Amino acid sequence: MTWFRLRQFPGPFLASFSHAWGVYAVASAQMHHTLAELHRRYGPIVRVGPNELLIYDAQALWRINGARSWCCR
Repeated sequence: MTWFRLRQFPGPFLASFSHAWGVYAVASAQMHHTLAELHRRYGPIVRVGPNELLIYDAQALWRINGARSWCCR
């Protein structure tokens, strides 16, 4: 189950198990507004696909990619 792995990150319900949400957002030609609204609603880390996260906070990105990060264990 691909939706289960990143379940702790908030985002649109459809994005948790399908790429259809992203296709619709791109086709609407308002993707930049849609992503800004997601960050306002859900915070600095948003799930936008079954295995995809969108990170707004640069400090969080540095922490995730740093040495001895929790994601590398």
